[in-house]
Amino acid sequence: MLKEDKLIKIIKNHSADVLGNPRKAAVLLLLTMIEGEWHIIFEERGKTIRQPGETSFPGGGIEIGESKEEAVIRETYEELGIEPKHIEIIGEIDYSASENHVVYCFVGILKNINIEQFQLDPNEVSSVYTVPLNYFLDHEPEYFDMPLKADQNANFPFHLINNGVKYPFYVLKRKVLFYRLPKGLEKYTLWGFTASFVNNFIDILKSGIELDLNKE
Repeated sequence: MLKEDKLIKIIKNHSADVLGNPRKAAVLLLLTMIEGEWHIIFEERGKTIRQPGETSFPGGGIEIGESKEEAVIRETYEELGIEPKHIEIIGEIDYSASENHVVYCFVGILKNINIEQFQLDPNEVSSVYTVPLNYFLDHEPEYFDMPLKADQNANFPFHLINNGVKYPFYVLKRKVLFYRLPKGLEKYTLWGFTASFVNNFIDILKSGIELDLNKE
Protein backbone atom coordinates (compact mmCIF):
# COMPACT_ATOMS: atom_id res chain seq x y z
CA MET A 1 0.00 0.00 0.00
CA LEU A 2 1.25 3.50 -0.87
CA LYS A 3 2.14 5.39 2.30
CA GLU A 4 0.71 8.84 2.87
CA ASP A 5 4.08 10.62 3.00
CA LYS A 6 5.15 8.98 -0.27
CA LEU A 7 1.86 9.92 -1.95
CA ILE A 8 2.22 13.54 -0.79
CA LYS A 9 5.84 13.72 -1.98
CA ILE A 10 4.96 12.39 -5.44
CA ILE A 11 2.18 14.92 -5.99
CA LYS A 12 4.14 17.87 -4.56
CA ASN A 13 7.06 17.09 -6.87
CA HIS A 14 4.87 16.86 -9.96
CA SER A 15 4.76 19.83 -12.34
CA ALA A 16 1.27 20.38 -13.73
CA ASP A 17 0.93 20.30 -17.52
CA VAL A 18 -1.72 19.76 -20.20
CA LEU A 19 -3.29 16.29 -20.07
CA GLY A 20 -2.04 13.78 -22.60
CA ASN A 21 1.06 14.29 -24.73
CA PRO A 22 0.24 17.21 -27.02
CA ARG A 23 2.73 18.56 -29.54
CA LYS A 24 4.21 21.79 -28.17
CA ALA A 25 5.10 24.73 -30.36
CA ALA A 26 5.94 28.41 -30.04
CA VAL A 27 5.24 31.30 -32.40
CA LEU A 28 6.42 34.90 -32.56
CA LEU A 29 4.20 37.93 -33.01
CA LEU A 30 6.90 40.19 -34.38
CA LEU A 31 6.53 43.98 -34.46
CA THR A 32 8.42 46.37 -36.69
CA MET A 33 8.34 50.14 -37.07
CA ILE A 34 7.48 51.38 -40.57
CA GLU A 35 7.28 55.14 -41.23
CA GLY A 36 6.72 55.86 -37.55
CA GLU A 37 3.97 53.28 -37.09
CA TRP A 38 4.01 49.82 -35.53
CA HIS A 39 3.25 46.93 -37.89
CA ILE A 40 2.73 43.21 -37.23
CA ILE A 41 4.72 40.88 -39.49
CA PHE A 42 2.95 37.89 -41.03
CA GLU A 43 4.16 34.97 -43.15
CA GLU A 44 2.48 33.32 -46.10
CA ARG A 45 3.31 29.65 -45.66
CA GLY A 46 5.18 27.82 -48.43
CA LYS A 47 3.26 25.85 -51.04
CA THR A 48 4.87 22.48 -50.26
CA ILE A 49 4.37 22.35 -46.47
CA ARG A 50 1.38 21.65 -44.25
CA GLN A 51 -1.34 24.33 -44.54
CA PRO A 52 0.18 25.85 -47.70
CA GLY A 53 -0.58 29.48 -48.43
CA GLU A 54 -1.99 30.15 -44.96
CA THR A 55 -1.12 33.27 -43.00
CA SER A 56 0.92 32.47 -39.90
CA PHE A 57 3.55 33.74 -37.50
CA PRO A 58 7.10 32.40 -37.59
CA GLY A 59 7.50 29.48 -35.23
CA GLY A 60 7.26 25.74 -34.86
CA GLY A 61 7.82 22.73 -32.64
CA ILE A 62 9.79 22.94 -29.42
CA GLU A 63 12.65 20.47 -29.57
CA ILE A 64 13.86 18.34 -26.66
CA GLY A 65 16.20 20.31 -24.43
CA GLU A 66 15.26 23.80 -25.61
CA SER A 67 13.05 26.40 -23.98
CA LYS A 68 9.96 27.91 -25.58
CA GLU A 69 11.85 31.15 -26.21
CA GLU A 70 14.85 29.34 -27.71
CA ALA A 71 12.50 27.45 -30.03
CA VAL A 72 10.77 30.56 -31.32
CA ILE A 73 14.09 32.35 -31.93
CA ARG A 74 15.48 29.31 -33.77
CA GLU A 75 12.37 28.85 -35.91
CA THR A 76 12.26 32.53 -36.81
CA TYR A 77 15.88 32.38 -37.94
CA GLU A 78 15.25 29.23 -39.99
CA GLU A 79 12.15 30.63 -41.69
CA LEU A 80 13.01 34.31 -42.16
CA GLY A 81 16.78 34.40 -41.79
CA ILE A 82 16.63 36.89 -38.91
CA GLU A 83 19.62 36.58 -36.63
CA PRO A 84 18.77 36.47 -32.89
CA LYS A 85 20.54 39.80 -32.29
CA HIS A 86 17.82 41.48 -34.35
CA ILE A 87 14.96 40.18 -32.19
CA GLU A 88 14.04 41.55 -28.78
CA ILE A 89 11.58 39.28 -27.00
CA ILE A 90 9.45 41.53 -24.78
CA GLY A 91 7.09 38.97 -23.29
CA GLU A 92 4.73 36.04 -23.66
CA ILE A 93 0.96 36.31 -24.06
CA ASP A 94 -1.75 33.69 -23.54
CA TYR A 95 -1.26 30.29 -25.12
CA SER A 96 -3.65 27.96 -26.93
CA ALA A 97 -4.11 24.42 -25.62
CA SER A 98 -5.95 21.34 -26.83
CA GLU A 99 -5.50 17.59 -26.49
CA ASN A 100 -3.29 17.58 -29.59
CA HIS A 101 -1.42 20.89 -29.53
CA VAL A 102 -0.16 23.52 -27.13
CA VAL A 103 0.98 26.70 -28.87
CA TYR A 104 2.80 29.42 -26.95
CA CYS A 105 2.97 32.96 -28.31
CA PHE A 106 5.77 35.45 -27.71
CA VAL A 107 5.83 39.12 -28.67
CA GLY A 108 9.03 40.54 -30.09
CA ILE A 109 10.39 43.70 -31.70
CA LEU A 110 12.51 43.67 -34.84
CA LYS A 111 15.75 45.60 -34.29
CA ASN A 112 18.08 47.33 -36.76
CA ILE A 113 16.85 45.60 -39.93
CA ASN A 114 13.73 45.77 -42.10
CA ILE A 115 11.67 43.11 -43.86
CA GLU A 116 13.49 43.71 -47.18
CA GLN A 117 16.57 42.21 -45.54
CA PHE A 118 14.88 38.94 -44.58
CA GLN A 119 16.23 35.77 -46.19
CA LEU A 120 13.16 33.58 -46.56
CA ASP A 121 13.38 29.81 -46.66
CA PRO A 122 11.37 29.23 -49.88
CA ASN A 123 10.29 25.79 -48.71
CA GLU A 124 8.58 27.21 -45.64
CA VAL A 125 7.69 30.80 -46.51
CA SER A 126 6.33 32.16 -49.79
CA SER A 127 6.20 35.79 -48.72
CA VAL A 128 5.88 38.16 -45.79
CA TYR A 129 3.58 41.12 -45.32
CA THR A 130 2.73 43.57 -42.57
CA VAL A 131 -0.44 45.12 -41.18
CA PRO A 132 -0.45 48.33 -39.13
CA LEU A 133 -1.09 47.70 -35.45
CA ASN A 134 -3.60 50.54 -35.42
CA TYR A 135 -5.71 48.66 -37.95
CA PHE A 136 -6.33 45.89 -35.43
CA LEU A 137 -6.94 48.41 -32.65
CA ASP A 138 -9.69 49.91 -34.81
CA HIS A 139 -11.19 46.76 -36.36
CA GLU A 140 -12.76 43.83 -34.52
CA PRO A 141 -12.52 40.25 -35.82
CA GLU A 142 -15.53 38.30 -37.00
CA TYR A 143 -16.56 35.13 -35.20
CA PHE A 144 -17.96 32.08 -36.95
CA ASP A 145 -19.18 28.83 -35.43
CA MET A 146 -17.63 25.69 -36.90
CA PRO A 147 -20.13 22.86 -36.29
CA LEU A 148 -18.76 19.62 -34.88
CA LYS A 149 -20.67 16.38 -34.52
CA ALA A 150 -20.01 12.78 -33.58
CA ASP A 151 -19.49 10.44 -36.50
CA GLN A 152 -21.61 7.36 -35.84
CA ASN A 153 -19.41 5.38 -38.24
CA ALA A 154 -16.21 6.18 -36.32
CA ASN A 155 -14.32 3.47 -34.44
CA PHE A 156 -15.60 4.65 -31.05
CA PRO A 157 -17.58 2.67 -28.41
CA PHE A 158 -20.71 4.83 -28.45
CA HIS A 159 -22.67 1.86 -27.06
CA LEU A 160 -20.81 2.19 -23.75
CA ILE A 161 -22.08 5.70 -22.97
CA ASN A 162 -25.57 7.02 -22.26
CA ASN A 163 -27.47 8.02 -25.43
CA GLY A 164 -24.66 6.68 -27.62
CA VAL A 165 -23.99 8.81 -30.67
CA LYS A 166 -26.61 11.31 -29.43
CA TYR A 167 -24.66 12.02 -26.25
CA PRO A 168 -24.38 15.83 -25.72
CA PHE A 169 -20.62 16.02 -26.13
CA TYR A 170 -19.04 19.05 -24.44
CA VAL A 171 -17.75 20.70 -27.62
CA LEU A 172 -20.43 20.74 -30.28
CA LYS A 173 -19.13 23.78 -32.13
CA ARG A 174 -15.96 25.80 -32.19
CA LYS A 175 -15.68 29.55 -32.56
CA VAL A 176 -13.23 30.54 -35.29
CA LEU A 177 -11.92 34.09 -35.71
CA PHE A 178 -11.45 35.88 -39.02
CA TYR A 179 -10.03 39.35 -39.72
CA ARG A 180 -10.87 41.21 -42.90
CA LEU A 181 -7.56 42.77 -43.89
CA PRO A 182 -7.08 46.32 -45.21
CA LYS A 183 -7.15 47.33 -48.85
CA GLY A 184 -4.30 45.83 -50.82
CA LEU A 185 -4.06 42.71 -48.66
CA GLU A 186 -7.38 41.12 -49.60
CA LYS A 187 -5.65 38.10 -51.14
CA TYR A 188 -4.51 37.01 -47.67
CA THR A 189 -6.77 35.42 -45.07
CA LEU A 190 -6.07 35.95 -41.38
CA TRP A 191 -8.02 33.41 -39.36
CA GLY A 192 -7.83 30.59 -36.84
CA PHE A 193 -4.99 30.36 -34.31
CA THR A 194 -3.05 33.29 -35.78
CA ALA A 195 -6.11 35.54 -35.72
CA SER A 196 -6.82 34.45 -32.14
CA PHE A 197 -3.31 35.41 -31.03
CA VAL A 198 -3.64 38.80 -32.73
CA ASN A 199 -6.97 39.37 -31.01
CA ASN A 200 -5.53 38.34 -27.64
CA PHE A 201 -2.60 40.71 -28.13
CA ILE A 202 -4.94 43.57 -29.03
CA ASP A 203 -7.15 42.86 -26.00
CA ILE A 204 -4.07 42.99 -23.74
CA LEU A 205 -3.00 46.32 -25.28
CA LYS A 206 -6.48 47.82 -24.95
CA SER A 207 -6.69 46.73 -21.31
CA GLY A 208 -3.31 48.31 -20.62
CA ILE A 209 -4.25 51.54 -22.42
CA GLU A 210 -7.54 51.75 -20.51
CA LEU A 211 -5.77 51.13 -17.20
CA ASP A 212 -3.32 53.96 -17.89
CA LEU A 213 -6.17 56.33 -18.81
CA ASN A 214 -8.00 55.52 -15.58
CA LYS A 215 -4.88 56.39 -13.58
CA GLU A 216 -4.63 59.86 -15.14
